[in-house]
Amino acid sequence: MTGDWSVAMDRMKQRQELIKRVCHLDMFQMFAMNSANNREMTAYEASQLAGEKLEAISPAFDRDSTESISPHVIRCFEGWAENGMLPPPPEESVVQVGPNLIQVPNPTVTMTNRLALALRALSMRGADDQVQAVLAAAPAVPSVVQMVDWHYYYSERARLKGCDPKLMVPLEEYNQAMQAQTQAQQAQQAAMMAKDLGSAVNSAGGIDKVRELGGG
Repeated sequence: MTGDWSVAMDRMKQRQELIKRVCHLDMFQMFAMNSANNREMTAYEASQLAGEKLEAISPAFDRDSTESISPHVIRCFEGWAENGMLPPPPEESVVQVGPNLIQVPNPTVTMTNRLALALRALSMRGADDQVQAVLAAAPAVPSVVQMVDWHYYYSERARLKGCDPKLMVPLEEYNQAMQAQTQAQQAQQAAMMAKDLGSAVNSAGGIDKVRELGGG
């Protein structure tokens, strides 16, 4: 059997190149090349390079998530619910839609894989820049620090980095700890003021001398 196989090989190469572009092979090769050359990129360089590639991936990933993955997950949920394959829903998830009619809304599908987190982390780049600006202005204007919700900022940053949620304490515990710290500082200041007042009274000759000087 004879023939010109060059046409078939060209088509195969075209398909290979197409697959490489769709899978963004150049991004992974870029990081691998820097690692092979023993070149350590700064955090800023890595963020900028990754951001450029992730912005190119974002439209395809969003379309795949919204048009394919999410509808399939919701369809599975509806099928399981209709066939009694799910446990009873919690009370807070039940919505009353009529006088004698209740309904459990479909769940909201949230992607938690590393690619999805990395794409959402792009939104934190602006937050990071703003926080750096706040910290730079803090020595001149200390009150500007109070304009940032620090608990939300660090919690959201940790979540988008893929950290275990248990790493960050809940907001309620954080507020309680801050309140206890504030009360302890106030108690310490009151104790110091009382100590200074006692020292002043002793230096004046005692409480009786102070009353005498005060006309009491």
